[in-house]
Amino acid sequence: MTVDDLLDLCRSFERSAFRLETLDRYSVSEEDEDNQRWSRGEAPPPIDGHPWFDGVIRAGTSAGKRWERTHVLRLPLTDYLRFELEYEYARLEQAGDHCHILEVPDGYPLPVPAVDFWLFDDTLAVRMDYDSDGHLLACEQITDAATVGEFLRTRDTALSLAIPFPTWLTEAEEAGRL
Repeated sequence: MTVDDLLDLCRSFERSAFRLETLDRYSVSEEDEDNQRWSRGEAPPPIDGHPWFDGVIRAGTSAGKRWERTHVLRLPLTDYLRFELEYEYARLEQAGDHCHILEVPDGYPLPVPAVDFWLFDDTLAVRMDYDSDGHLLACEQITDAATVGEFLRTRDTALSLAIPFPTWLTEAEEAGRL
């Protein structure tokens, strides 16, 4: 499946979309300009009119669809993760995506499989495969009920252990982890 096919799923699901992120870096050329702004200390631009934040996520939430994501991460944060959390997640939340953070202490095993994926309407999964630099290699659509069930259990575990992003951000800032 192509990235365009995945974007079509992000626009056409009926009830819920969930994203599990497990990498310390994603190489997404669309983020380069925002990453440069962040590195200069600039505030994020407004999401109004942005194709993803406004055109997909906010449009979906306005239509009654639920967006959720959990990022599994370890400290210390990479520069990319600091950018993503301080800049992009604020915009995701503003658009209506309910972001969560599952922070795993160094040396502890991950409580969920280290597999990035999307779940749509609890019936369709898309496994995301990346190279070691965070470049997307492939997206695999999965409809097999047993395999989708594994992704549902992973989602449920991740959400049960994660904390909402706004809470995590406040705690991380107060503790000096950012």
